[in-house]
Amino acid sequence: MSAAAPDSEDATTQSVTEVLYSPEMTERGVVRVAPRRRWSAADVQEALVISGQIPLWLVDGDDRIAFVNDAAVRLLGYDDDAELIGRPSHDSVHWKHPDGSPFPAEDCPITHATRRGEPVVIERDWWVRKDGSMLPISIHCVQMEIDGRMGTAMTFHDQTAIVQAEKERRSLGPAGAAHRGACVAGEDRRSRRCAAPAGRP
Repeated sequence: MSAAAPDSEDATTQSVTEVLYSPEMTERGVVRVAPRRRWSAADVQEALVISGQIPLWLVDGDDRIAFVNDAAVRLLGYDDDAELIGRPSHDSVHWKHPDGSPFPAEDCPITHATRRGEPVVIERDWWVRKDGSMLPISIHCVQMEIDGRMGTAMTFHDQTAIVQAEKERRSLGPAGAAHRGACVAGEDRRSRRCAAPAGRP
């Protein structure tokens, strides 16, 4: 005899405790998952208001963009949300790698998470702006049930400044980094001497 099916309420609210990804997805920085949550339309409306300047959009169960706020529109280089609403999310902003090679939806951890109803956090990803340039971001995807229909809320943050700082450190190399550190330390010592009261070294 087969086991009884779990109660529908328990099945809907059950936490996602384990998600399996390919090695390629692991290398892309998928670091953790979180429980699924049920939302009402009123909850979502409040969250969108609170989001303010945080780039955010909602994707439906078919991976089509259902909502995008002004912060996300600006960051991705679009003029209006009408240019994005209704379009496939992956094919709009995630269709290529930084080196220009194609990024199929079937290889995308975000698309997999959306289709499976699994939350996911990626610390470093690259999205495509309207002009085709690449935008480094961190992204947090949370699956939600909105009045009985599944969707995904995506919030993301611009990582451009962090990526630029990483490039500068790499270009300096070990010797350059050490020299720069010595210069900063020297400036710090001189500043301390200037600030020290008279009679103290």
